[in-house]
Amino acid sequence: MLDLGLRRTEVAHLCLGDIDWRAGTLNLHSKGGRIDIVPLPQQAGEAIARYLRDGRPQTTRREVFVRHRPPLNTEANLDIVRNAVRYVADFSNACAGRTSSGTRWHVG
Repeated sequence: MLDLGLRRTEVAHLCLGDIDWRAGTLNLHSKGGRIDIVPLPQQAGEAIARYLRDGRPQTTRREVFVRHRPPLNTEANLDIVRNAVRYVADFSNACAGRTSSGTRWHVG
């Protein structure tokens, strides 16, 4: 998701039906009620599939990303998405041998 430059609201509101696995695209609900269709990079698609298969709690929610701590069965809010992006960026930098968050991402 970092490589797409998505806004955290777009990530937080991404639903299962917004992913077209066959076409390799995402339907993003953008500002002004607009729906943008963007390519889903293979690495991001594999990461989402792995999360859905191995990391996502059982829930009836249609959002891709949900809370892992109480209150459960609730969508992930913007702060959760921001913190997750920061964690991933820091982790990526650590794996690459960097000491500071040099990863570009959009959280607006």
